[in-house]
Amino acid sequence: MTMQDPGLGMLPGIGTVPTIQQTFRGSPAALWQAARIQQLKDQAYLPQFARTAMQGYRPAIGGYMLGGGTGTFADYLKGVSDSSISAKTASEAREANWLRAVEASRRIGKEPEYISPTYPGDLDFDTALAYQGYINPGLEGLSATEARANALTMAATAQGRAGGGYADLAHQRALGNLYDLYAARAAGAGNPEGRFLGYLADLQQAKRNPPPTTDPPADKIDPRAKVEPYIDEPWTLIAQPF
Repeated sequence: MTMQDPGLGMLPGIGTVPTIQQTFRGSPAALWQAARIQQLKDQAYLPQFARTAMQGYRPAIGGYMLGGGTGTFADYLKGVSDSSISAKTASEAREANWLRAVEASRRIGKEPEYISPTYPGDLDFDTALAYQGYINPGLEGLSATEARANALTMAATAQGRAGGGYADLAHQRALGNLYDLYAARAAGAGNPEGRFLGYLADLQQAKRNPPPTTDPPADKIDPRAKVEPYIDEPWTLIAQPF
């Protein structure tokens, strides 16, 4: 979505008036809202358009964080509005960024000597730290609520599910439930919840490549054998003994 210039042009004694993107000092969400209100003009103040200004923000900020958050959010928006970038190129970049975010997530809480010096995409320390600044609670004052929101937005964006439609919102709620389940278990095991993206990637990989079944043929099953029930959770089955 193209961010429009206010159109003030030249003013006596001042020169060219800078754009909103060049001077705005608020949060990315506030920048998005201000620019969208500018686009909507008088319609922005109609009740019917009360929530319209924030439409499209989630996939936009998700893509920005997946890219490591380098540069300003306004500069990122200028880049994604470039019509010369094909959908295929954008999709490949998003997939590569997702892999880097996952690797950064997996590194959280690990000692440097246990981290492989090589990784597809050459994920250096500074880039990994930039990703972790979005998803690791406590890093640079990041709250647990903010880390959760960022991780879920990055995951939904990578999966192409960061929109505001019914199916996308249902998918985002499922991701949220999975995050809360993982965070509770991670806390119990003394592990950082910032590793959620790595955990999610492992579940997705297991779903795409399930292990071969070891169940015996139907005619070899002993009907007297004890059968353990299971709890069906998103993307995984967890056996529970009696």
